[in-house]
Amino acid sequence: MTTSPTQEPAQGLRERKRQQTRQAIASAGLGLFLQQGYDGTTLDQIAAAAGISRRSFFAYFPSKEELLLSAANTGFVEALRTAFAAVPAATLRPVEAMCRELPKLVSRFESEESLAIDRLLRSSETLRARKQAVFMEMENNLSDALAARWRDTDPQALRLVAMSGIGALRLAMDAWRGDHRQAALSVHLDRQLALLRQSVGA
Repeated sequence: MTTSPTQEPAQGLRERKRQQTRQAIASAGLGLFLQQGYDGTTLDQIAAAAGISRRSFFAYFPSKEELLLSAANTGFVEALRTAFAAVPAATLRPVEAMCRELPKLVSRFESEESLAIDRLLRSSETLRARKQAVFMEMENNLSDALAARWRDTDPQALRLVAMSGIGALRLAMDAWRGDHRQAALSVHLDRQLALLRQSVGA
C-alpha cells in the first residue's frame, strides 16, 4: 500500500505530539519526585500535574519506576549516537574510540538534576535494584552506537567493549561520590579507562 503525501506528515505530527506528552509527563513526575520524594508521589498526582488522566499515564509509562529510570538516561542515547557517528572508524579501533569519546559525555551526570535523580535511585532497596536497568540500557545504547560505526566487527566484541566502558563508568561514579566530587567525573573515568587499556594492551 502506497502512503499518500498527506499521510506521512500526519503520522509524524502524531509522533511528535506523543513525544511531547511523554516529556511533559516525565517532567511533571520528576518535579514531584524532587519536591516530595519518590514514595510520597502518587500516579494520580503525576497525572494531574501533567494534565492527563491516570489511565492515559499508562499509555506512556508502565509505572512510576519506569518514568524515573527514563529520566536518568535522558539525552544520553542521542549524545552517544552523535559522538560515535563522527568517529573516524578507519583509523580507530572500537575500544580506542570508546576511551576517547565516553569521557566527553559524562558531564551530564554532574548536573544538579542528575545528582538528585541518582539520590532518588539510591533511596530505597527496590530502586537500587532497578538502577541496574539504567546501566544495562547504557550498555545496549553504547553497543548499538559502536555497531552502527564498525559494521564489520564481531557484535560480541563490540558488546564486550560496551560492557567494559559502562563498567568503567560505574567504578568512576563510585570513586567520584567517594571523593565528594572534588575532581570532575571525567577525571575519574579517564583513570578507570587507563586501567582498562593497560589490561587489554590497547
